Amino acid sequence: DTGSFFLNTGAAIAQFLSTPQNPTKKTSAEFVLDDDSDIASYRYQLDDSGYSTETDVSLPIQFSVLNEGIHIIEVIGKNNAGTWQLEETPTSFEWLIDATGPTVTIAIDGGAVPTNDVTPSLLLTFIDAGVGSEGAKVGFSCNEVTWPTEFEPFSESKNNFNITSGAGCTAQDGMKTIFVQGQDSLGNFGPISQTPEFELDTTPPTITGLSNDLIPTRSKTWNWD
Repeated sequence: DTGSFFLNTGAAIAQFLSTPQNPTKKTSAEFVLDDDSDIASYRYQLDDSGYSTETDVSLPIQFSVLNEGIHIIEVIGKNNAGTWQLEETPTSFEWLIDATGPTVTIAIDGGAVPTNDVTPSLLLTFIDAGVGSEGAKVGFSCNEVTWPTEFEPFSESKNNFNITSGAGCTAQDGMKTIFVQGQDSLGNFGPISQTPEFELDTTPPTITGLSNDLIPTRSKTWNWD
């Protein structure tokens, strides 16, 4: 009598069926392994924390709360013949979690001095430890309540924000403050920053106290305000 059997001496290679978005602002994560391969179970480790116990391939890997920053998950699979994938050559995935908005500082070119310029030049700096300034946006306002419906791409300088007709702004002369808020490419909003208060003065002075003389005179003293 004879019988047949399947000999499997090949390497067991785990494969991800789904992974988190990279980069992402979500602090949770789920990994699903491909169970269409001959992998029957797996072990994993996150950020070199040590491999887990053996888990059936049908069960996903889930993390509920992760710290911000770069994470690496490594998975080794075991095939249906009992052969483990080598720990020296795991299947890995690296991703960035960034759930904190950027900090944008704002200053007026030339300083916060009295001015008649309704579109003073603004100088901006962008600070973000996560995804950085690529694809970032900023919004400008004259108060902390009213903001534009659409933010604009970040630039280190801006000279066309009208402090008399922009978001939350009024046309009256007086003390002004310009606010800015940053948004990174993942949609995280940062804190609101502002310029020092400065005076807008677009009204020319009015001279008072002058009047015509009704008769000729040999001398004249002028008094005006």
